[in-house]
Amino acid sequence: SASASASPSSPSLEKAGGDGDGMVDTFREGNRAPGAPEGRFTCWDQYKNARYSNEGLRIDFILVDGDMFAESVRPEDFRLHGGCDEVAPGSEDAALRMATAFGNFQPVPFTGGGMSDPPMRVYDMQFSEPHNGIVYTPPKYSDHVGVSLVLHLKAEEGSERIGGASASAAEESEAKRQTLKAQPHLQTRKISCFFQQGAAAGAAKGPTAQKKRPSAGISLGGAKKKMAPPPPLQQQKAGGGKKQKTLFSFMGKSVR
Repeated sequence: SASASASPSSPSLEKAGGDGDGMVDTFREGNRAPGAPEGRFTCWDQYKNARYSNEGLRIDFILVDGDMFAESVRPEDFRLHGGCDEVAPGSEDAALRMATAFGNFQPVPFTGGGMSDPPMRVYDMQFSEPHNGIVYTPPKYSDHVGVSLVLHLKAEEGSERIGGASASAAEESEAKRQTLKAQPHLQTRKISCFFQQGAAAGAAKGPTAQKKRPSAGISLGGAKKKMAPPPPLQQQKAGGGKKQKTLFSFMGKSVR
């Protein structure tokens, strides 16, 4: 298995790792000393049960500006879970223990049957105190797991919260505008909006009286004569010896 310190062979990610634009890979940067941890992956091939032998890739990253990392990320928030007295936290054994919830997640039988459900206490093992690193969610959720980062942001001077409790209405409006600009997906209309608009328009018109459709008939000299209803289906079948004209008949074809 590859080392978790190795990045995917992507030039853009290698550049983002701190070689050009000042962005850093938070997991790699926070786990440089005393040595890069081994086997810390975020994705495994579930078709091959690769998670249970911990053969995977670390392809889920949190990239932040280098200056922000130095100011807002604390070293004590980096934790490698899975270690014990006999197992070093940065070892592959510790990584395997976390990937499989200490052996509670079992491989899927190749004969079928799907993933087994462990007890709820095993599912709850994904929840821990906030930390910088990997969040090992159950394999039933996805073939990926999550990554996390704790930021310690400083409040502005004289303010009780980030952004300033004493910010003016104009400043708050501008902050909201900039937030929406950075989140264009919030402005996308959902398909449910169109159904809601149609329902609202129908309710505004109110119930409409249905017009009574005139009965079919033939007018003869001002007197309306009702047309006789078609014969029952049994009679139609009984007289089925006749060839019925259809649309295909006028196209040079006949249907018997």
